[in-house]
Amino acid sequence: MMVNALMTFGALSAAASVVLGAFGAHALKGTLTGARLATFETAVHYQMTHSLGLLLVGVLMLVVGVKTPWLTAAWSFAVGICLFSGSLYGLALLGWRWLGPVTRMSASGSGLSEGLLSPGGKTTASQPAMPTAPKKTNTASTTR
Repeated sequence: MMVNALMTFGALSAAASVVLGAFGAHALKGTLTGARLATFETAVHYQMTHSLGLLLVGVLMLVVGVKTPWLTAAWSFAVGICLFSGSLYGLALLGWRWLGPVTRMSASGSGLSEGLLSPGGKTTASQPAMPTAPKKTNTASTTR
């Protein structure tokens, strides 16, 4: 149930980013200054990127099963969409400069989702951190 809700949020967020991107490209191009339009485009870009990440983690959990790091990553993506992209939209469209610290803090926190999905996160005793080549043993003598 939780996975379906997260995937629904990811799909709706991805659709919204397409609509907002089109709105920015057509309706806002003559309205916003260059810097504010670039901020808006950054918000759309990261909203789509994190939406796709959320959907990917959701599919992973449906196929393999729900694991705590994946669920935490999914929630981090969802919160990151709201805080990071939302604060950028506020900066670009409304000029709310007080959202700057929110943007910085949420950008730092959104690294959590990527970090939880990285393959080098944890190793166990049965799984070495780096693969090693087998040791060569000299079984045949080389006498002539």
